[in-house]
Amino acid sequence: KDEFVTHLKSISISNVSFDLTIEKTGVFIQGQDYSIELEDIKVDPSALELVNQAQLKLAGNLEVFDSASKTLKYGEIGLRGNAETQLFDPSTGDLDPDVTLDLDISDSSYLTTKVPYIEKVWAFGKKLEKYGINFGTLPEKAGFGRSRKIAGRYKRGRVDVTQDLSIVIHDWEVAVNDKSWLNSGSEQHEFFLDLSASQKSSQSLVGHIDRLLKNVPKEIRGGIAEEIKSKWLVNDKLTLSLHSEGALSKPKVKTLTVLPNVDDLIKDYARKGAVDFLFKQFGGKR
Repeated sequence: KDEFVTHLKSISISNVSFDLTIEKTGVFIQGQDYSIELEDIKVDPSALELVNQAQLKLAGNLEVFDSASKTLKYGEIGLRGNAETQLFDPSTGDLDPDVTLDLDISDSSYLTTKVPYIEKVWAFGKKLEKYGINFGTLPEKAGFGRSRKIAGRYKRGRVDVTQDLSIVIHDWEVAVNDKSWLNSGSEQHEFFLDLSASQKSSQSLVGHIDRLLKNVPKEIRGGIAEEIKSKWLVNDKLTLSLHSEGALSKPKVKTLTVLPNVDDLIKDYARKGAVDFLFKQFGGKR
């Protein structure tokens, strides 16, 4: 018996527009001028675990609005790139796309800072102001940073991030790191976030630390400064790591970075210095 294998070279659709409301997340999306091309479609019903794939190319623009008003604009995102798709579930034979995404974000893309989630994260980061860091007010728009790419996996409404995705606010960058995920149907999520400052803001922190420690004895000043910097600086940039989970509209956000208590550090180092002094005086060994 000959095997039945479907092999289509390509299917193309152009000038596609669509409206999509994701009720639980409060988001309304308009897609415009989309072109979609499925290439090299191969399906073997008797061996779906081996022959069951297609290459997808897409390009177009998304406009994102608040779903309640459909007039409050959250941003525009231009996407272009490729995806590899498993079309059917190998165990059931049902159509169940499993898509690996690799999409470039256009230079003109942006999000407004009126997005509730951005406001929440920014307010959380302002806790650093007591350490001499000036966050300022949120600007109207935030652009995309780092790789300007959306890379991940989509299956049954869930998107798993496989490459950092970030936006830039003033000279700060908010990155959603790999291993983060979002379920678009239930708005449940788990994000691992880095809130990173520019070199200039990071140097402001270093200067603030030096001012805090100016009255600390020189013999322990350097150790305290290095301990604080080791907790806060990643590649010489002030970085606050956050964790966010639950419903995207009402996220539970907590800090993963331990914010050092300078007074406690001074006491600890002073205590250690006193112990070292006693050992030296009485000939002890550490």
